[in-house]
Amino acid sequence: MRTFLRKLHIFLLYLLVFSVTFENWDPMSFGSLSITKITSVFYILSWVPFFRSDFSWSFIKPFLIPLILFTLWAVFTTTVNSYFADSISDIYDSRLLQLIILMALIAVHLYGGQVKAEYVLLTFVASVLLMYILYLAGTGVSFVNGRILIFGENPNLIGVKAVIAFLIVLSFLLNEPLNWKLKTMGALLLLPFLNLVILSASRGALLSLFLGILLMVFTMDIGFWKKFLLGILGLFFSISFFNFILETNPYFKKRLLTTIETGDIGRNDLWVAAVRIIYENLYLGVGLPGDKAMMFKYSGRFIDPHNVFLWILMTTGIIGFLFFMIFLARVGFSIFQYFRETGRIVFIIVFFIILLNMAKAGGGITKIIFWFLFAILIGASHKPQQTYKT
Repeated sequence: MRTFLRKLHIFLLYLLVFSVTFENWDPMSFGSLSITKITSVFYILSWVPFFRSDFSWSFIKPFLIPLILFTLWAVFTTTVNSYFADSISDIYDSRLLQLIILMALIAVHLYGGQVKAEYVLLTFVASVLLMYILYLAGTGVSFVNGRILIFGENPNLIGVKAVIAFLIVLSFLLNEPLNWKLKTMGALLLLPFLNLVILSASRGALLSLFLGILLMVFTMDIGFWKKFLLGILGLFFSISFFNFILETNPYFKKRLLTTIETGDIGRNDLWVAAVRIIYENLYLGVGLPGDKAMMFKYSGRFIDPHNVFLWILMTTGIIGFLFFMIFLARVGFSIFQYFRETGRIVFIIVFFIILLNMAKAGGGITKIIFWFLFAILIGASHKPQQTYKT
């Protein structure tokens, strides 16, 4: 029985990974019960028989403690700014707590050793590929202002997921000893992900793509001339892809040219307002439920600042920001150590893309894709430990 539960536990992890791409898909029309939330619940329940034997507090503690302190400080700052809170539930973010717990469980599961990080990454790639197949089939697809939505998923997040899948596959092609058939199949897989980037018309995704390729090429452990040649090829690809977008997608072209000509990425006024709020509430912030109210006061828009780092500073002040940055620093140090030991750059690139897109994502701190990727980075960048008892 325990062996069966163990296999189910692993299967539910892969199922959760596969569902992360469809964060907003509500197949049963329950309103707020997406496919990702359903699989998350089942995955968490699958931990019940194994929590005492498998959960490694000593491993996850360095990453979890700063987040616990951040959460407690957020409760304190919200309590101090209680005029923004209508009920007890407003003093904490239940969604954020759930994602932190889920991150810890996934990271520990990977650390345990029976689930390989490579398989988890490829499962994520397969889910993004399914997203593209759904687009071809016209299932759950709509367009708003020329930008694709699949099951209501934000176009920017579609673009980010496509870029991450692209870079994962590219990393395997460049660094793994694959035969020519697998390399050919992998190269063909890159095309759907590029098309999703175009369809998303996401400037952040395009920038992430170019910077990710650049970082991957110039950190490869190869000779100078090979690296130079790959750099030239990467530059040629970037210029060609950029020109292809300008020629084939008028919506994306308009967004890109507007940014180039004016320097406005559509968030400038929000960031200016957020900085003013931070300046006036530097130490305690305005509390969690005070974000949109204060943004409305300073920007005229009832919306968050579309920047996780500004949002944290604005709501929890400099102390809450410090706790969160300690967490990010520990993740960054962990994957840098992994890179020094293995030479694999893919985790550093994914980490860089997470930070870049959290700096421009509305409500990014409660998006499962970022916390899922943090879990992968934490769990996979440590030497797996065999802690399971069958």
